[in-house]
Order: sequence, then C-alpha cells, then structure tokens
Amino acid sequence: MTRILNIQKGGSFLSRADKECREVKQHNDQQNLVSVQLLLDVAVRDQFIERYGKNLVKKVSTRDYLATIELPENRFSFQFFSRIR
Repeated sequence: MTRILNIQKGGSFLSRADKECREVKQHNDQQNLVSVQLLLDVAVRDQFIERYGKNLVKKVSTRDYLATIELPENRFSFQFFSRIR
C-alpha cells in the first residue's frame, strides 16, 4: 500500500473466490459433470468451505460432515482425492 501513488475509487470489486467460481462455472458448463458425495473430517471442513462454500457442507456427527459437489468428468477432477475411507 505504501507504493501506491495515485489511487482512485471506481468500478466494482470482484473477489478472487467469486472470479474463480465464475471461471469454473463457465468451464464446467461445457463439460459433463459428475455429482460426488464426500465425507469430510472436521479437520478439513474449513478448507473445503473456503473452496466450495458453506452451503454444500452438512453436519453428520461431531467429527464428520457431508458435502456434495459437482466435478467435471475427467482425470484431473479427482486428483486431490488421495484416500477414500
């Protein structure tokens, strides 16, 4: 902030999360989507909410949460799921 010499207010602000969400939605609209249900541990709940939004996460028990997301049907969509319990 100290290096800003001339700042002007104008236009609108779109957060990075909103921008990424729009880009993903546009990209996903062009692909077949697969509905995936995930059982999340409380330890990763906040990370998941940050990425996909809190409306997708439902409490199941003290430690477990259930989330349903739609992913493009390709090999890259599932690369982050290293372990299924």
